[in-house]
Amino acid sequence: MARSSKWSLGVVLTQIALALYLTVTGLFTLGLGGNRGSSELTRAVKALLNGDLANLVVILLGVVVLVCGILLILRFFWNPGTLDGLFKLITLIAWIVVTVVIDVCGFGSFHTMWEWILSVAGNLLIIGALLLVHD
Repeated sequence: MARSSKWSLGVVLTQIALALYLTVTGLFTLGLGGNRGSSELTRAVKALLNGDLANLVVILLGVVVLVCGILLILRFFWNPGTLDGLFKLITLIAWIVVTVVIDVCGFGSFHTMWEWILSVAGNLLIIGALLLVHD
């Protein structure tokens, strides 16, 4: 019987894609490399909170997502230990909240049902990838 490898091609490609996505999302959330308001993370937080508290939470989550993306890249060369798991857990929880706020509660700006389906699918891909690259 064939053994499953921890480093299968699918997991490696998923980890690379997730690392790049989270790194860019973290940069956009912090306002680097793009419009700060363009991040789903920013829109979800601003739908729930106002003012300085919203800005503080956006910055904290932006840093967490950015660090999570960078740690996923570094995992190919170095084992960050429990630090990696902590940042992935925080990112996973944040992404579940984003999905609920944007896609389920309707705070997203969707013009058609297809845009909504695409958003749900994308968010579920991120959640699934975070769960897949857990070790």
